[in-house]
Amino acid sequence: MVTGLVLDGAGFEVLVGGKPVGARRPLGAADVELLQGVAAEYVDAVHSDADDAVFVALGRKLFAWIGGDQVQFRTPLVFEVRTSASPSAAEWAVLRAPWEILGDQHGFLAADELRRFEVVRRLGHRTTRRHSTTSASG
Repeated sequence: MVTGLVLDGAGFEVLVGGKPVGARRPLGAADVELLQGVAAEYVDAVHSDADDAVFVALGRKLFAWIGGDQVQFRTPLVFEVRTSASPSAAEWAVLRAPWEILGDQHGFLAADELRRFEVVRRLGHRTTRRHSTTSASG
């Protein structure tokens, strides 16, 4: 069951254990700008060997953007970001965001050893394949 963000051309929703949390949201220009800004700040912070506080602040921005304070994440936490098989520019902004530094009021989610936080990015939605069997009669 998916926990994380599921996107399509119409917007996205936050899921926990496969169930929506809050309302489905459009992915607008302001969202893309915020996510691209966080990604750019992250790259700058890495290159400048910034203090952990900078990364925690960026992780908290992402947490606030998804409405994390209203989400009860379960443990272990595999946070999945899933888009269409051919992501739009807006979906790429979500995929490229540094979800590995996602943080709450206590700091990085990944720093919580009990939570066992990890991020997975997927292109395309899972489909169930039905295997057909043919019998040879002779």
